[in-house]
Amino acid sequence: FAWITNEQVEQLLAAARADLLHPQLAVILAVAAYTGLRAGEVLGLQWPDIAFDRRLITAQRSYGKPYTKTGAVKRVPMMAVLEPILRQWRGLASGSRWLFPTRTGEVRSRDDRHLQEHFQSAVAASGLGPESIQGGSRKRFTFHDLRHSFASNWMSTGGDIFKLQKILGHKSITTTMRYAHLAPRAFEGDYGRFGGVG
Repeated sequence: FAWITNEQVEQLLAAARADLLHPQLAVILAVAAYTGLRAGEVLGLQWPDIAFDRRLITAQRSYGKPYTKTGAVKRVPMMAVLEPILRQWRGLASGSRWLFPTRTGEVRSRDDRHLQEHFQSAVAASGLGPESIQGGSRKRFTFHDLRHSFASNWMSTGGDIFKLQKILGHKSITTTMRYAHLAPRAFEGDYGRFGGVG
């Protein structure tokens, strides 16, 4: 899987913010990068799903369908870096119940070509070429790679893998384990478990 570091996420968001014609783009990318939600779950968010008081985001639909890809409702933490972005976006919101509505106030569809085109423009403007993408040899960075980036950055900053499993909505820890090697001190404190110098 391909992913980018937290610093590279910031580069991408800065490039997206510079696209003044599409102000939603940077917020959509921030939600994806800081929650690990799938594209459809991000675009399926409504304002009642955002609980600022509990710092919780509830993903319960995808592209307007009344269910997520797995059929399960997911509750993910609202990271400190994301909260001010969402609060500011709420102040600019158009009055639609959707966080990221189309110009007509409806939910975006899976085939939203414009979103993909603007996303790829932001990737190009950010300078994130194939040589700077971690863990992969892809020619281009995809929207789904933001989910991998969230998981990879979670683990590389010492996050708990079992919490990550819940956030990503993986039914089996085996799927989540592909990110385990990124934990910087995964076995710290374990080396002396059976004696000897730890």
